[in-house]
Amino acid sequence: MAPGTQTGSDTESATFGALLRYLRVRARLTQRELGRAVGYSEAQISRLEGQHRAPDPTAVAALFLPALRLDRDPDTGRRLVALARTAHQTRDTAGDLAELPPLPVNTVARDSRLDALNRLLDTERRVVLCGLPGVGKTTLATLVARRRATTQPVCWLTLTAGVTDSVAALLRRMAAVLVRHGRNAAGPLVRGEAETPIALDERLRLLGEAMADVRLLLCLDNGQLLADNEPLLRVLTHLTATTMIELLVPSRVDIELAGATAHQLGGLTTAEGRALIDLFGGLPDNVVDPLLARTGGSPMLLRLALGQIRDDPVGLLRQLDARPEVGRYLLDTTVGELSESGLRLLQLIAVFRTPVDPLAPGLIELCERFGGPSDVLGAAAELRHRQLLAAPPPHPLIHDRVLAGLAAEPVLAQRLHAIAAAWCDGVDDVVEAVWHHVRAGAFVAAAGLLVARTADLIDRGQASVAVALADDVLGEVGPDWSLLLAKGDLLAQTEDAADAEACYRLAMRHAPTTAGRGQVAGRLAEHYALRGRPAEALELCGQAKALGVGGLLAARLGAVECRALVSLADYQETLRAGRTALALLDTVPGARAREVAEITVRVYNATGQARRRLGDRVRAVEDLGQAVDTARAAGLRTLTGRALFGLAGVHVDMGKLDRGEACYAEALDVIRSVGDFHCLARTLHAQGVLRHYRGDPVGARALHEESLAVKRRIGDLGSLAISRIGLAQALLACGEVARAEELLTGPETIDDPWLRTHAVDTLAMIRMVADGGLSDPVRATLDEAGALAKSVGADPQLMAMIAVHTAVAEIAAGHADEAALLLAATPLADDYEVLPMEAEFVRGAIELVRGNRSGVRAAADRITDLVADGRPRMYLPAAQRLRAATHDAPPTSTLPRMLWVLTST
Repeated sequence: MAPGTQTGSDTESATFGALLRYLRVRARLTQRELGRAVGYSEAQISRLEGQHRAPDPTAVAALFLPALRLDRDPDTGRRLVALARTAHQTRDTAGDLAELPPLPVNTVARDSRLDALNRLLDTERRVVLCGLPGVGKTTLATLVARRRATTQPVCWLTLTAGVTDSVAALLRRMAAVLVRHGRNAAGPLVRGEAETPIALDERLRLLGEAMADVRLLLCLDNGQLLADNEPLLRVLTHLTATTMIELLVPSRVDIELAGATAHQLGGLTTAEGRALIDLFGGLPDNVVDPLLARTGGSPMLLRLALGQIRDDPVGLLRQLDARPEVGRYLLDTTVGELSESGLRLLQLIAVFRTPVDPLAPGLIELCERFGGPSDVLGAAAELRHRQLLAAPPPHPLIHDRVLAGLAAEPVLAQRLHAIAAAWCDGVDDVVEAVWHHVRAGAFVAAAGLLVARTADLIDRGQASVAVALADDVLGEVGPDWSLLLAKGDLLAQTEDAADAEACYRLAMRHAPTTAGRGQVAGRLAEHYALRGRPAEALELCGQAKALGVGGLLAARLGAVECRALVSLADYQETLRAGRTALALLDTVPGARAREVAEITVRVYNATGQARRRLGDRVRAVEDLGQAVDTARAAGLRTLTGRALFGLAGVHVDMGKLDRGEACYAEALDVIRSVGDFHCLARTLHAQGVLRHYRGDPVGARALHEESLAVKRRIGDLGSLAISRIGLAQALLACGEVARAEELLTGPETIDDPWLRTHAVDTLAMIRMVADGGLSDPVRATLDEAGALAKSVGADPQLMAMIAVHTAVAEIAAGHADEAALLLAATPLADDYEVLPMEAEFVRGAIELVRGNRSGVRAAADRITDLVADGRPRMYLPAAQRLRAATHDAPPTSTLPRMLWVLTST
């Protein structure tokens, strides 16, 4: 074995001190003898071996290797020098870390923010980390410094007024860090090493020489103290221009530092805030989110609040801004330091409930109009400087404190709300404009805006909010008839539609003129027509006409009559009333285009429905298409949704399911956005029908049940019947026969003759499945349905539907010839949705009774072909059952179940 070579772990010692001791002992030297050889004292050698002193790698290479006779063992020598370098670097890093601020207890990781700040420093080198007091600027900067201290020197200086905010203090701290990292060129700048004062330019030259090949990170906390410190700013500008220095400045105000990039820091995210709360033991779920919102996610405020909140969390939340132990620091360092003009602008921003740009030209003009000349630009600059415009609206606690202060200045508060009202009115934010008018005490202006913009509020889906505002205004101005009328219109669109009638009645009582009473009567009549009270709607229209109304109001009453007449199944009279109403519009010169369009849409919507029920579906599509186009062109969103709904229904009638479904989807988007609960319930029903047609009766049942629930909640009696019919058919398809019959034989009556015909026919289907064919109750029910169909104009579709279903009953009784004669005598147009498919099933059943298997299969194939052509998929199981019956013929009494109960085998 070669001299000096070792085995085992001795030469693999983990530390410089351990390896030095081993090598000294191996060389048979005492600490005193090694010290004499290298020029160190015995105590210094002892501290090196005990890891109490960092070695100088240069001295180790030049002096220790020869003294330890490592010239014959170069590998061990290199290892000793490498460990010396590591020990030296570790000592330097530890020194940098020791000067960093301690992290708060239970610090939460903000990895995305930390990574973003690191990347920004890498690319920009000079970053001002801006944010309100308490958002975690110092903590984030400390984490950045800790991460970078492992690869580069880090100098941290917390600026304190009159203590460390001087050029001398900064340069001395930087020099000490550089010397610690072996940059001895900075040595003369360290306290006590310079015998004579050194000029500033020479100190900067020495620092530049020491940093010639190193990227020092300089962190200056409390950076707001730099804002007015010109000497420090000049020195920093010089250093960033002449060296590779990195500069990170946490500050609660903007700093104009040449070349620096501002990086805004907000509060914790919701996930981070929850994590911090959990670290402190957690809180009830109903407190966590409100606390995060009230503190703006500020880590400092959260910690302060968590220390106080345990006993009465709800009470503390309500008074958080008034608790000095929580919010005082934030408020004192922001609001408390503002000038009068800055505070006034912050107060204006605070009264707005939505973000606003205080430098918008129109807003500046309003401020001057209501409050006289003011330095808005200067105030805005001050707020931006203090991070109060970084992300308006202000921090919740600042916002609440500012508003609390305004409570003591009611005149000022009203003036600010007047400015806000005028601004919101100018940008067409009606709800906010009314809200501010109320708080400015301008109740007449608020009422006038609500009345003038009722239709817009409805079309924007803001009816419910506007109702609450109307109540506020009515409480101040009393029973103003026009505002009561507006409130009734607003209520009619909400889930509280049942309350609209009382508003209309009260408005009629207080209307001072004949024209006013006629206007209210017309609105109440519309309400009745929509809610399934057509006879009362017609009576009111007659009363209004008796008052001598004319012009647009007369045309509007004509549109209401059209809607009521459709519900009463008087379709020809509907078309006549529609022509009269449209003709009246031509007699009103200079009428508002929007009101003319509204009446036009209502008329075409009603005439389209009348033509649909008369079986004239081509012209029904024309009328309803005209309604859709007119409503869209005029921007009438509510009426657009309703017209699309009607058009979709006709497309479905004609077997154009895809087109109908597209119309329903478009209608539903509009309906939900405007909050039209009446049309929402009807569209849910229509989608239930489509779901049934697609062969999903379970999904259809759920939609029909939801539709019924909404209709009952809003009191939409006019369309309850059709949803009951749809639900009964879905229940039948699911095999819930008893529940389906109960739904149609319950106490709720159906007034609309056309719908009553459908209900009785559906009841016949249910009883056929229950009784197994042509029983006496089935025969009686079919006869009743036929008589009803004739009473409403002998709609060809209704007559064909009843004939086909009678044929189903006949074949279920084994009467093949009677069923065949019925089908032969019944014209089935291509646009009769499901009837051709049901007729094919009957034809297949007839062939089954006659023993013609090929005829059965042919009928099943025709049903399948119709489905492939876009007809309802709900009859595919019937086709499959027909084919299966050619191998095992079932009793004819089961044929109605085979056709209509989709879940049955």
